[in-house]
Amino acid sequence: MSVYKILFSLFSSSIFLLIAVVNVYAEDANDISILHKISEPINGITFIGVNSDDPRIISFAAVQNGKKQFKSAKLFYSLPNPSDNQVETLGDQEASLQNPKKIQWLNDSAKGEAAFIVDLDSNKGSSNSLYIPVGSIFEYYWEFIDNNNNFVRTEIYNFIFLDGQFKWKKISKTNNLDLFFYGNEDRDIINAYSAANDVTNEAVNLLDIEIKFPIRMIYYRTPNDASLAVPPKSKKFSERTVTEGVKYRSDVVHRYAGNESIIRHEITHIMTQIAGEGLFTKLPFWVDEGLAVYLMDSPNYDFIISDMIQRDAVFRLSSIQGKPGTPEKVNAFYAQSYSVTKYLIEEFGEEKYKSFFQKLKADNGLEDALFQTYNYNQDSLYLAWREFHKMPKVILEKLDVGNNLTTSPAIKPLTTPRSLQAGDNTSSKNKSSNAKIDPDVNSSPFYQNTKSLVLLLFGVTLIFAMLKIIKKLWQE
Repeated sequence: MSVYKILFSLFSSSIFLLIAVVNVYAEDANDISILHKISEPINGITFIGVNSDDPRIISFAAVQNGKKQFKSAKLFYSLPNPSDNQVETLGDQEASLQNPKKIQWLNDSAKGEAAFIVDLDSNKGSSNSLYIPVGSIFEYYWEFIDNNNNFVRTEIYNFIFLDGQFKWKKISKTNNLDLFFYGNEDRDIINAYSAANDVTNEAVNLLDIEIKFPIRMIYYRTPNDASLAVPPKSKKFSERTVTEGVKYRSDVVHRYAGNESIIRHEITHIMTQIAGEGLFTKLPFWVDEGLAVYLMDSPNYDFIISDMIQRDAVFRLSSIQGKPGTPEKVNAFYAQSYSVTKYLIEEFGEEKYKSFFQKLKADNGLEDALFQTYNYNQDSLYLAWREFHKMPKVILEKLDVGNNLTTSPAIKPLTTPRSLQAGDNTSSKNKSSNAKIDPDVNSSPFYQNTKSLVLLLFGVTLIFAMLKIIKKLWQE
């Protein structure tokens, strides 16, 4: 056997291994693990981590070694809300002591004798559930008590809560926007990020605001993919409507279906909260949804409001203060809110509209903010809007509605034909169950990764060619 034959065989084998490694890397590059681990736990603890294989429950674990034993542990957590006018969601829970070797996600870290476990119910729908949207940032720390009744407290850790059904990747081209997705970075993902970035800039310019924190957009490819990550829904709304996107808290947006207009809509809700919500007040429905639809860049609601105007099937503006009571009213409420917002912006100018939001931000009531900016209250604005669209004149009965802005409830998560904002979580305590969960199988399989398939095909072709050359050389 000649030396060059041996060298060529070794070279061929190296090429084969290189192709395999590159292919694996192409499949898993940039994947964000849902397992959050602390690199250097405190003395006596070998592992501290968090897992969310099933997004309905978040499991916190602290594995202790055999040298130093703690007799109890407690987890303290919060969901910081970066908006300057919101409280934090706070909670604490006593941990249970379990065998880490019997916990699937702790198999690789089960070197200790026992583990303190806290299973936080984030969306099981039980009486003690506290819905936590995927994409939320957690801050937490552990407090242990040793056999001498000494308290040992860890530092504060933080992580982003992600849906463990998928391998997540992230696009982060600006300081203001992070897009989390699974599967390939295809044209849909690129367009989604572009749409979110564009509407952010448009809203910043229109409302004269500054974004001081990153917005996290969680991109689900289908509503079914998000079935475990959305809050429990009304059966009536679920059967007759489809949710395409939701804004949660002040920094999280979910996309479930639809095109870029849905993303523009939900991102705008974050902008309106920054621009118009004060210390004590929330935006009424028609103001919030009106601008969100206006910046959607979609003609759908022009058709709807045109038909409503022709039939004179519109609503008194002061009645559009909160979520619609029935699925039939959702599109109508959205369309009229959009039309009134378009009237204010395009007939009176962007500067006045900006001033209107600034007055709302300063905790002026809706009626006061309207009057100071436009010399209208809600009823006179409604009549002027009707006149602008050449609708029949009407006489309105006097209503004693008080200050609609301060009495309007926070808008809660709903399913709608397009999208709807979800209310912020307020400060609360949570005692979660320890129910066992079988995590779903990870999605985004190998065969959906185009880059992996191309590299695999190339590698197989090259290997066959190498084998033929090696065979010929050995026969000589």
